[in-house]
Amino acid sequence: ASDFIRKPFAPDVLKARVRRIIELDHYRQSIEKEVDRQTNRSRRLSREMMLALSKTVDTKDHYTDGHSRRVAALCAEIGRRLGKTAAEQVELYEIGLLHDIGKIGIHEDIIHKNTRLTEDEFASVKAHTLKGDEILKEITDMPRLHEGARWHHERFDGSGYPDGLKGDEIPEYARIACVADCYDAMTSTRTYSTPRSREDVRAEIARCSGSWFDPQIADVLLGMIDEDKDYKMNEHAESGMVWKGYDRLWGNLNEAERDTGGSEPAGLPGWVKDLKMTDIHRGVKNCGSEEGYLSVLSVFHQTAATKADDIEKLYRDGNIRDYTIMVHALKSSARIIGAEELSKFAEKLETAGKREDLKYIDENTWKLLAMYREFDSQFAPLDEKDDKLPMLEKDAVKEAYQTIAEIAQSMDYELLEEMLKDLRGYRMAPEDEKCIKHISKLLTELDWDGIADAALKASDGSYADRNDAEGRDGQQ
Repeated sequence: ASDFIRKPFAPDVLKARVRRIIELDHYRQSIEKEVDRQTNRSRRLSREMMLALSKTVDTKDHYTDGHSRRVAALCAEIGRRLGKTAAEQVELYEIGLLHDIGKIGIHEDIIHKNTRLTEDEFASVKAHTLKGDEILKEITDMPRLHEGARWHHERFDGSGYPDGLKGDEIPEYARIACVADCYDAMTSTRTYSTPRSREDVRAEIARCSGSWFDPQIADVLLGMIDEDKDYKMNEHAESGMVWKGYDRLWGNLNEAERDTGGSEPAGLPGWVKDLKMTDIHRGVKNCGSEEGYLSVLSVFHQTAATKADDIEKLYRDGNIRDYTIMVHALKSSARIIGAEELSKFAEKLETAGKREDLKYIDENTWKLLAMYREFDSQFAPLDEKDDKLPMLEKDAVKEAYQTIAEIAQSMDYELLEEMLKDLRGYRMAPEDEKCIKHISKLLTELDWDGIADAALKASDGSYADRNDAEGRDGQQ
């Protein structure tokens, strides 16, 4: 409840209270949008500064112009193929951009020299790893940024510099930057060399796997080389040609963040963006945020199958009054998530129900149910559990059930919703997965007694026993 008034009440008071609540909500939303805008602006400026710094380093030698961007794209794509998240891919791109930042301190005469370096000159070159580390450690909000700068010349067998690290002692991101840096060096024009053939580069990467390079990371790059049959992954390659996530996660940042009105919400999963019969932007606006939209989609999916069955049963039973109520609920929930076509169809059947137009109801109820169920089938990714999620131990699950029962007693909707959201970040035994899903459904119905009962039974094991018995009865 946002507010309350006592009975009997004056209509003008009610209107004033409602108006105040709406104004406060609009004010809150405008504040949130401004915070988001400033956050996006800060992120954009940070990225533009990184690009400027990498350009500064690369242009010290016209032969290496673009080197940092190419290494960045290779790092991010290798990370993508290793299963890194979107945020981790971006981090790898940033590490690649600034891996050579320490070369700012190397004299141009050494950089441009096309003959063998003296020992002192080579020592100066090697020092760029330490200088880069020193520079990037100052960026405390991005603690891993310095890893690529300091350790991208370390070798898997321990023969690299500056610290002679070996194997897993070398941070993973630096191991990725190492192989990406070497690949670009072999495929680019330098003061001391010309680009090598695709076959020679592949052979060199394979030869150094396990000595210079982490074998797993080298295998990923070898796969990329094998796919690049036309040898487009060279000194002329753009980031978007190499890193498959470039346009979505980095390349369109400026345009998307200056005006998100005409672009897809960046933070939504791909399957949501592919939803048919759905206006995603309207749904996000209705729900207040992308996070809120995902939460509402999840609730919609949790209840869709049951509600479709309920509508069908009420129709078969000839209970038009309750049928109309259920169709009205579908109309409203579909409209909230931006499923306008489904909402409008439900509205027509709601009107027919109010008029008791049985002919229209008979002709169109099955069409509505088919549309509803087909629409719900698109939400299958919500049912998939990530195998990388941590497993929640049985004792922790039992404690969670007891806490759920206590929350149900106090009827604290937000607290329970938050707890269920946290639980969905873990894997559990199948019977516990089923119970948590059941409790989530009960929460949408505000069935506090049902929630407490299910949680207590699950806590002592009787919920699973009951389901087993119901399953046997169904088979019989």
